[in-house]
Amino acid sequence: LTANHTCWYPLAEALAGTCRLIAYDLRGLLDHFGVERAIIMGHSLGAGLGVWFAAHHGERVARLILIDGGLDVRAEVFDSIAPAVSRLGIEFPSLEGFLAVLQTLPMFAGRWNAHLERYFTYDVEPAPPGGVVSKVPRPAIEEEVANMQRTRLWPLHHRIVAPTLLLRAPGGL
Repeated sequence: LTANHTCWYPLAEALAGTCRLIAYDLRGLLDHFGVERAIIMGHSLGAGLGVWFAAHHGERVARLILIDGGLDVRAEVFDSIAPAVSRLGIEFPSLEGFLAVLQTLPMFAGRWNAHLERYFTYDVEPAPPGGVVSKVPRPAIEEEVANMQRTRLWPLHHRIVAPTLLLRAPGGL
């Protein structure tokens, strides 16, 4: 929900030179780039959007890759994303302080790296008088959470004709 395109940098580095990659934050259009047919890959909310796109524009989808998403969202998932949503609008005293808080989260224990630092640095903007705050507007995310709670993806699954790969993190969030 609050992710940005920089989460794809590690994958882009791994695939560099093998194919054309376009990463966007819910704003990209294949038409803008002159792409008729593409491999569509989405993570979390992006996977749900991939399901919707593949169900409604199947002729444009060569393959579909869904990472930790694309299925109806279970109630416990909403509980687990609550901390990410609750940080929105909160001012942190500095970028360094913000990053230090994130590094203490159990999901990043022993896993913090330059990719995560770049990702979370991109996520914030300066706030007076010198702190940082997330660029993500909390009302927009709250509206999207409400949409996810009432939207059912399973009726769309039978409309997808593209070969589809489902990836799920076995360790949870």
